[in-house]
Amino acid sequence: MSRRLWDLSSRLGAQWIMPARPHGETDGEYHPDSLPAVFTRLAIDSREVTPGALFFALPGERTDGHRFVGAAFERGASAAVVQQEPDGPMPGPCLLVEDTRRALWEAGRMVREDLDRVRLVGITGSCGKTSTKEFVAAALGFLGKTTATQGNANNDLGLPITLARFDGDERFGVVEMGMNAFGEIDALGFVVRPEVGIVTSIFPAHLEGVGSLDGVRRAKGELAAHVRKTWIVPDTEPGLAELGRSRGLRVLTFGAGEGADFRVVSLAQAPDHSVLRFACPGGEHEARIPVPGAHQALNALAALAAVHALGESLEPAILGLEEARLPGARSRLLRISGITVFDDCYNASPGSLSAVFAWIGQVHTGALHLVLGDMLELGETSPALHREAGVQAAALGPESVFYVGAHAAAFAAGLSNPDHFFACQTPEEAADGLLPRLAHGDWVLVKASHGVGLSRFVERLHELTSCACT
Repeated sequence: MSRRLWDLSSRLGAQWIMPARPHGETDGEYHPDSLPAVFTRLAIDSREVTPGALFFALPGERTDGHRFVGAAFERGASAAVVQQEPDGPMPGPCLLVEDTRRALWEAGRMVREDLDRVRLVGITGSCGKTSTKEFVAAALGFLGKTTATQGNANNDLGLPITLARFDGDERFGVVEMGMNAFGEIDALGFVVRPEVGIVTSIFPAHLEGVGSLDGVRRAKGELAAHVRKTWIVPDTEPGLAELGRSRGLRVLTFGAGEGADFRVVSLAQAPDHSVLRFACPGGEHEARIPVPGAHQALNALAALAAVHALGESLEPAILGLEEARLPGARSRLLRISGITVFDDCYNASPGSLSAVFAWIGQVHTGALHLVLGDMLELGETSPALHREAGVQAAALGPESVFYVGAHAAAFAAGLSNPDHFFACQTPEEAADGLLPRLAHGDWVLVKASHGVGLSRFVERLHELTSCACT
């Protein structure tokens, strides 16, 4: 693959600043011809630099990447991209640019140009992007070498880093794309240009940036302009399907409706998995989904539709999908001192919360306790959506509800029995309050947007139960 440092500087019209040679050598400075030939990876965190990586010093609100240029070279960086000359002795070759963020984007575009032989799947949606990405990657991984977005590095900073992880000899690639405002999916899609595009779902999310549910559709639909062959969307979104057809794309739908191309025939749910039987253009198949919930079954169905769109066999892909593992605190079923904890606190939106409520209402076997928090970035609709979430929570008949966040009052307004509702200032306070109420065999659902920090609730619960047992 062509990842030449010299090519990057030419594209940016930028100058190299070279370190002085050691004392006693004839020339005062290195010449750019002495640069390492290529970069291996892209990095914006000096702690993640590996030998040969190109480090980008990004200015930020909390810290400035220019402070860590030296640390990047200590970890083996081939060069650094900077907006200002480093103070003191030059630790290594630095490319001086006007905007390191734009330079990172250009480096990602340069890498993408060398991936034409890799068949890419691009994924966006309100909920389920990361789960679907992991399902697609696991399914395609059984069919050939596959590289995918790690974690949720799905924005304009994460995308170039993801592309630079490709070696170029992959058969498949899976790229997740997120957004907070109009134009962001358009920009990401312009670079990725996937063969297959997936919209996982449309729910109220990021409303601060796009204003309404129709705004969400428009923002996610921006991907269609950059998909090269097949457009995969929920069967509940006819407008998105028509958008794909208007672009001349093959359209595949997935869902529970009779007209879906990939259709749920039956779904048997268990606490830690589900068994999906589905119909598709190739007949009926059965797949074991390694995480629970009807919403996750739909994510898996979208993933298998992508395999079909690429012309690959579903049977081995289903075996691969069954081995998928979700990163972070997503759909984790934990057993803590006789208590079943469903930890899904990495993210939350009205759609994902409704899906988890529906699942846990079917499978929990003991008294149910809810530990919930704010769903962020919902704009002016936040109070109404949190009140509706309270109505849905009440339908589960929970033994207790502990809530962390600014929308506690709106959520409580939707509950039919506020006597068992407790508003908490911190996740730790929620854990301290819940523990005395727990009995062997109880279930606890933990869900909120990542920014609420409910992962600390799970950590605290582990600590408290360990202390109780000693």
